[in-house]
Amino acid sequence: MKHQNEKSKPAPVTLMRVYGQPKRTIVVNMTENADGTYDYEEIELPVNVWGRDAIIAAIVRAHYSEDKMESLINNHFDSDDEEAEEHAKEWKEMQDWRKKAKTWADEILKICEESDI
Repeated sequence: MKHQNEKSKPAPVTLMRVYGQPKRTIVVNMTENADGTYDYEEIELPVNVWGRDAIIAAIVRAHYSEDKMESLINNHFDSDDEEAEEHAKEWKEMQDWRKKAKTWADEILKICEESDI
């Protein structure tokens, strides 16, 4: 994942070919700044990988590595933990990110269907 700041609004999806196989880059978490620039995150999907589940997984994994996700899950289910409140907050943040990922995936797929990307 790359954090970007650009003067012009980026395309939500770009397509390139690697040895003839499609490779897509998606843009998520975009905000327009007061100065007219755009902040966003750019995520590259693997070659020839596409679909709702793949997009969601790429967005989630861009923020939560396998180790981090495992830690969140273990902390969430550790009922004797002294830091339960902090772990509950982290769990909610991760779940909120997953919900955003699902929404963004649906929006991206709709754009791709309409523009044949």
